[in-house]
Amino acid sequence: LEAGELDFLYNISSNSYSTLEDISDVEIYSRSGASSYYMGFNYSRDYMQDLEVRTALAQAINKEDIVNVAFTNGLGGSVSENFCAPTGLGYTEINSIKYNPDKAKATLEAKGITSKKLVLATYVSNIPIAEVVQANLAKVGVEIEVRQVDGSNWTAFKSNKQDYDIFLDYCAYQGALMYNFDRFFSSEGSSNVYGYNNAEYDKMQSYVLEGSTYEEMVKRFGELQQWVATNIPIVPLAINTQIAAAKDDVKGLVLAPSNNYIDCSKVYIPTRK
Repeated sequence: LEAGELDFLYNISSNSYSTLEDISDVEIYSRSGASSYYMGFNYSRDYMQDLEVRTALAQAINKEDIVNVAFTNGLGGSVSENFCAPTGLGYTEINSIKYNPDKAKATLEAKGITSKKLVLATYVSNIPIAEVVQANLAKVGVEIEVRQVDGSNWTAFKSNKQDYDIFLDYCAYQGALMYNFDRFFSSEGSSNVYGYNNAEYDKMQSYVLEGSTYEEMVKRFGELQQWVATNIPIVPLAINTQIAAAKDDVKGLVLAPSNNYIDCSKVYIPTRK
């Protein structure tokens, strides 16, 4: 783009933002994305089934640290409090678990978690987030070993549930209203490979799906979002930001929350001398 060989490009890393910012004939575009980064738990561990433990682990994570370090001072992402991304269908503002390291430390000590060494598993692109989580948990007395897993073996590794306590991952929040909640949290969910099984969640999901109109389903889905935020099957961490750039005479470039939804059919590139 800087050399004039391209007219526009998207899916740019936040690290490139400052370089692009200094090019006089380039315009930068950004919007909230659909990729939801989160911390998950291995539910084959008895202590991860304890809501107080999960709450304390959530309270120990400073999400501002994550977006500042792993997302380049917030250019590449923003703090997430809700597993449903703001661009997702039916998104509702919820009351979430807040950063409270003192309370987290007291609970984790009382529950015996500070006497354990926990393994945090993830793959290479999430290592910067893992290092922030490791540092945050160290502040509340929890020792974390970060274990990097080969991406091609990631789903099988999570499914095995033998060699980790917590993990970091992301998903693209798009598609039907209940798509991600169903596959990650229902007892039969296709992406629920970490063993979450909660009859109350399944009942809540059925309650949403049994709404007599779409509007009623959306309202009930908002209630489900609050239930998930309170019961913490996973801990939402951050939402990505879509970044694109174009020559300043290019018109009609409109970003979508996910790369595969970006429509380039109305992009206008003028003839240049």
